[in-house]
This record gives sequence, C-alpha cells and structure tokens, in this order.
Amino acid sequence: MVRKQSKTDGLSPELRKKLREVESKIDEPTQIRRIKRLQELQEKLEASHKIEKLKKIEKLIFLPQIAAIIIIFPLIMYLDGSSLRELYLPLYYPFLMLFAWLLILCIEAFAFRSLEIKHHPSPSAKYMMAKNSIKKAITVFIVAILIFGLLYSPFLTEGINDHASEDRNIDLRTGREKEIELTSKGRFGFLTMNNLTLDLELFDRDTNIDVSLHSRKTDNVIVEENLDVNNQSFYHDFPDQEFKELVLRLNSTDNSLIRFRLDAEVESDKMHTLSLVSFLYLASFAEWSAVLYPIKKKYSGIGIYE
Repeated sequence: MVRKQSKTDGLSPELRKKLREVESKIDEPTQIRRIKRLQELQEKLEASHKIEKLKKIEKLIFLPQIAAIIIIFPLIMYLDGSSLRELYLPLYYPFLMLFAWLLILCIEAFAFRSLEIKHHPSPSAKYMMAKNSIKKAITVFIVAILIFGLLYSPFLTEGINDHASEDRNIDLRTGREKEIELTSKGRFGFLTMNNLTLDLELFDRDTNIDVSLHSRKTDNVIVEENLDVNNQSFYHDFPDQEFKELVLRLNSTDNSLIRFRLDAEVESDKMHTLSLVSFLYLASFAEWSAVLYPIKKKYSGIGIYE
C-alpha cells in the first residue's frame, strides 16, 4: 500500500523525521563549537584588556620615578658641592642613588612582566616573552658579575691608586718659580688626596727653597715653609674638607732637585658599597632567570604561531 506524501513539502513523515534527526546531530556540535569559540574570544578580549590595563599602570608607576631620578641626580651633586667653575662633579652619591633606584625599577618590571605572562591568552606569546626576558636577564647578569669582580678585586683599586698618585723629580732653576696645580679631592668625588711630600734630593749647602701652597680661587696661603740644609722635607696632610683647586709654588735660590710625592687613593668604603650594589643586580637577575625558565620550558612544546 502506497503512503500519501505530504502536501506541503512532498516528503513522507518517515523521511521528514529522519531529516530532523540528521539536522539535530549536525546542529548540536556546531552550536557547541560556536559557543566555545565565543568563550575563547571573550577570554582573549578580557586578557588583552587586563594586559593593556597593566601597561597603563606600569607607565603611571614608572614615569614619575624616572622623572624623580632626572631631578634628584643633579640635586645631589649640587648639595655635595659641585661646581662648573672649578670643574668639580661629585658623582659617587648620584651614581649610588641612580643604580639603587634602577634596581628597584627592575624589580617592579619583573612583577609586571610576570603578570603579563600570566594573563596573556597566547601560549606562544608567553613562551616568547619568557625567552626574551631570560636573554636580557642573562646579559645584565654577565655585565653585573664582571663589574662585581672588578670592584671587589683589590687589583683595580691598587691600579687606580697608583695612577692617581705621583712620584717624580722636579728640577728647580735659580730664580725661576715653579707652579704645580693640585686638587684637595678627586674631581669626580671618588679619590682622596692623603698627603703631599717634598724631599730635597740634590742641592748646595746654601740653597733655600720657598714652598707655599695656595688656594687657586682666592690665592690665600694655606701653608708655607722654607727648605734648606737643616730642613730638607716638606709634609702636608689634606684634611677631609670641601673641594679646592690648589697651587704649589716653589722658588729656589740655587739649582736643585726635589722629589715630589702625592699620595692619592680611592675611598675603600665607596668601592665596597658599589660592589654590593653590583652584587644585588647579579642576584636579582639570576633569580629572575630562574623564575622564568620553568615558564619557558612549559610553553616551549606548544606551537610558536598559535
């Protein structure tokens, strides 16, 4: 017996039922996939929004600090007695402030980069961020360990001290005044002038040498002494005072030879402090690399272009 076909679409009820079953089987996974894609897109948008918000917060935190460093650096130099006229630029305390504050900024940058890696939706981006950060950290680590080795090593200090100190002979001619320019401190605030010594090496018995140390700025006499057969040495200690440009004047009644010795050295406390700061850089960037390595390893097996 032949069944009647539907007047509306020309399909039998059995065929229409089968078509509905097929359509339901097709539509259900398609809808699920659409929902998943929408959820993934929403998560990516939310993650992108979080990352943009983090970057804005990072700028709001970093920019005022950078501006403060730019302002405070010359201010510290000014308070420490810097002078362009006498060319005295004390850099120790400004450098100490600069490197200490930069280390703080680096630690803050570590925290923000960790949050960016955490919230980024792309595994490949997480891998690349971790990889690039490790490369930069290793570069800074190598530089810091080299600087730490140089500053901590006594050879650098001894070399600077030998270069800054002077030990030479000065030939004096009859009636000709000899002038030697000196400073009471190093021009960049790292060197300390300890003492000045003059010894008569070659002279006649009746030779008299007038020795005087003057301030270059005011020409005031700081100390003066006469050298002769009874007093053959001149010794002057540089007190721990403000920076001054000095002039040593020598005037001899006869031809003579004087041994000139100036003892200068780098302040050991300053070198130790700078070596400590370099060690903190070394430790911080080594720890940062150690933190990022598991993240890099975790996402290294995922497609780079995902």
